[in-house]
Amino acid sequence: MDKQEQFLQERDAHLKMVEVFITNGVTVFSNHYFSGNIYLVEKYKADKLIDEGNAIKISFPQLDSIEKKLEARVDKLEKDIEKLISNQRLTYDAKSEARQDLINQADQELKEMNKSYMFWIDELIKDEKNKSIDFNSKSDYNHDKLEEKVGIIISEIEMSFSFDDAIRKLEDHLEFIDEPTSIRLLSKFTIIKDILMKKGRNIQGLSRKISGVYNKIKDSSQNKMQEQATVKFRMLQAIKEKKEHYTAIPRKFHHIKGKRY
Repeated sequence: MDKQEQFLQERDAHLKMVEVFITNGVTVFSNHYFSGNIYLVEKYKADKLIDEGNAIKISFPQLDSIEKKLEARVDKLEKDIEKLISNQRLTYDAKSEARQDLINQADQELKEMNKSYMFWIDELIKDEKNKSIDFNSKSDYNHDKLEEKVGIIISEIEMSFSFDDAIRKLEDHLEFIDEPTSIRLLSKFTIIKDILMKKGRNIQGLSRKISGVYNKIKDSSQNKMQEQATVKFRMLQAIKEKKEHYTAIPRKFHHIKGKRY
């Protein structure tokens, strides 16, 4: 392989389109990507988004398998039609009728595969939802003690002499807080937000700083498995919404259906 050929192969690899799910809204190469959305981007952009922790490559074995079957079926249809059109023994009308039969058969099979795809999305959503279920459904804890701990934290924030002091006290608690307490604290965040808004009314970028506090409490309220399950759940919901609108059937099929010979 000469240098020119190697260069072209590497360039094509970088430009290959990859589907990613954005976990954190970010601007990359002058393009802004919104959190919770799916984007089809060039591999070099996908790599940067993923490496910086702002995106996840979309890949679920069950769904990937069906997508490959969908693509293979469309490729087979294309080859069957090309073979049919090149048959010199058939008239134009015969070719048109046979072509439509091939399309109709493929259409039925693709729709069945699409149903299977949507079924598996729902199954995966249920699975990830179960993994990210609130700890309350499966953990034993003392409700009164929990309320007492959260009440003390909120009281300390309220009694702080400044916004920065309130943040420091909250962060000190978050360093050693357990999941049940942090989840309960998260449920009380509207109270915390009101306190911080009053203490920081003259601070620039107040909303951004309070959002940062919320995210810290949220991060401490989930273990790694719950966090990953939550992200996968959001990703699957986004995939389902997209496929309900466009279906999982490759666009190439619609191009073949509309092509004139």
